[in-house]
Amino acid sequence: MGDRARRLAAGVAVAGACSLLLVNEWAIQRTRQALASDDAMLATRQKLQQLQVTMLRAENAQRSVLLTAEPALTEAFLAAQQQVEPLLTQLRQQQAGPAQRQAAVLEVEELTRRRLSEMATTVQLVNEGRARAALELVRSGIGGEYMRALEALVGDTLAAEAERMRQQRQALLDTLALGRAAIAALLLISVVAMGLYMRQSRLRERERAQQAQVLRDQRDQLETEVARRTQDLREIARHLQAAREDERSHLARELHDELGGLLTAAKLDVARLRRPLRELAGAQAPEFADVEARLAHLVQTLDSGIALKRRIIEDLRPSALSNLGLKVALENLCSDFAERSGLQVQADIAEIELDDEREITLYRVLQESLTNITRYAQARHVDVQLHLQPPGWAALAVRDDGVGFDTAAVPLRARGLAGMRFRMESCAGTLQLHSRPGAGTTVLAQMPLQAVPGG
Repeated sequence: MGDRARRLAAGVAVAGACSLLLVNEWAIQRTRQALASDDAMLATRQKLQQLQVTMLRAENAQRSVLLTAEPALTEAFLAAQQQVEPLLTQLRQQQAGPAQRQAAVLEVEELTRRRLSEMATTVQLVNEGRARAALELVRSGIGGEYMRALEALVGDTLAAEAERMRQQRQALLDTLALGRAAIAALLLISVVAMGLYMRQSRLRERERAQQAQVLRDQRDQLETEVARRTQDLREIARHLQAAREDERSHLARELHDELGGLLTAAKLDVARLRRPLRELAGAQAPEFADVEARLAHLVQTLDSGIALKRRIIEDLRPSALSNLGLKVALENLCSDFAERSGLQVQADIAEIELDDEREITLYRVLQESLTNITRYAQARHVDVQLHLQPPGWAALAVRDDGVGFDTAAVPLRARGLAGMRFRMESCAGTLQLHSRPGAGTTVLAQMPLQAVPGG
C-alpha cells in the first residue's frame, strides 16, 4: 500500500509538472502569435496612414500646379508620386493574412494607382501648356471619385484592422486568463494532491507506529515469557541439583553407616582371629604359615576398601563442608588435589558465610575446574582465590598456567562447563571463562551472598 501510494503521488506530481509546462508553453505561443499579428496590423495601419498622407500631398501639389500653371511646382507632385510606389510595395509584402484583408490591400493599390495616374495626367497637361484640358479633366470628377473611394476603402481597412487588433488583444487577454486559470487549477490540484499525500503519509506513519508498538508489545511479551520460562528452568535445575545433592548425601550416609560398619566389623573380626591363629601357627608352623600372610593381605584389602569408601563419601558429600565450613573444605580440596596431581597449588580462601546451596555450588565448581586442569591443562601451577566482591558478592577464581584453548572453538559442554554455568545461574550467579592458546585458563564464578528474590 505504501509503495503504491508513493508511485501514485510521484505520477501525479510528474503529470502536474508536465501539464503546467504544456499550459505555459501554449500560453507563450499564443501570446507570441498575438503579438506578431498585432505588429503586422500596426505596420499595415501605419503604411495605410502614410499612403493617405502622401496622396493628400500629391493632391495638394496637383491643385497648386493647376492654380498657378507653373511647371516649377511639379517637383512637389513628382516627389509625392515617388513616395507612393514604395508604400504600395510594402503593403503588398504585408498582405499575408485573411483573404478579405488581402483583397482590401489589392483594391487600395488599384485605386491609388488610378488616382495617381489621373493626377499625373493633369500635371502633364499643365506642363505642356494645355491647362484648359487639365481643368476639364478635373471637372469631370473622375479623380474625385477615385479619391473618395480610396479614402472610404482606407477608412474601412483601418477600421477592420482596428477591430482585428481589438479582437486579437481580447484573445490575448483570454489566453492569459485561461493560462492563469489553468495554472491556478494545476496549483490547486497539486495542493490537493500534496494534502492527500501528506495525509497518506501520516496514515502510513501511524500504521508503522502502531505496527512498531505491536511488535514492541509482542517482544515484551516474548521477553516476559522467556524470562518466566528461564526462571522455571532455573527452578527446575535448582530442584534437580538439590535432589541430586540430597541423593548424594543420602548415599554418602548409607555408605558411611552400612558399608563403613561392615568393613569395620570385618576388620575387627580379622583382628580377633589373628591372635588364636598365631598360637596355632606357633604349634603347627607348616600348616598355618600361609594363613598369617593371607590375613595380613585381607587386612590391607579392608583398609583399602575403607579408604576407598571414605574417598567416595567425600566425593558424594564432603564431610569437611558440613562439619568445618567452606574455607576448610576448599583448602582440603586444594591440598588433596596437589597431593594427587603433583602440581603446585596456591590457595587464598577467605572466610565467607553462605547457605548450604551456595557452599556446595562453589565447592562443585572448584572440584570440576581442578578436574579439567588434570585432564586438559598440562599446567604446573594453579592459583585458587575466594574473596568478597562488592556489593555483597562472592567471587571464586581458578587460574592455571597450562596450554589454554580457544573458547570459541571448544563448546562449553565439552569440558563440563555447562554444568558449572547452570549451577551458578541457579544461584543467580555468573560463570566466565577466559582462555587463549598458550596463555592458560581462568574460571571466574560470581554469586550473591544471599538468595535474590525471584531469582
